[in-house]
Amino acid sequence: MAESKQNRFYITLATLVLVALFGSWILRSMFSEQAGWRDAEFETAVSRFDYNIMLARVDWMRKGQPTDVFLSLTEGDQEDKPNEVMNGTIRVLMSRTGWPMARSQGVNGCLELWHLLGHRNNLNQELTVQYENAGQRELCRFYYHGEESFLFYPESGQVTKLY
Repeated sequence: MAESKQNRFYITLATLVLVALFGSWILRSMFSEQAGWRDAEFETAVSRFDYNIMLARVDWMRKGQPTDVFLSLTEGDQEDKPNEVMNGTIRVLMSRTGWPMARSQGVNGCLELWHLLGHRNNLNQELTVQYENAGQRELCRFYYHGEESFLFYPESGQVTKLY
């Protein structure tokens, strides 16, 4: 009987040690710099950027190809009722081919469109941009948290997510 109690004690002790180790690992991974949930804000902003590019394109086609369109900043909730978190409209200049266009050139143009159509506030991590112009094809490379995250081709409105 005494041996049985001693075995239970060791099993209980080993279980508690394993639970403590596993619990500390979970807590450490949840609150680390690389925690995936912290990047949800960025992924939402990239999706908003892509959505607003397409929304501007559709509005441009619907209104007869004007030089600019006005997009509503009001976002719908799950029932498509306006959400008052973002309110107002933004003016988006459009190219002759019907894509949002920046006033600035190069990196500044890429960032201008990002702030206009994607994310108006600071992100948790620094966003950096590289601009390339290979022949007629412009390319904005966006880096978030030091890693290349998405590509944006201004002349076609194409957004390629790399995460």
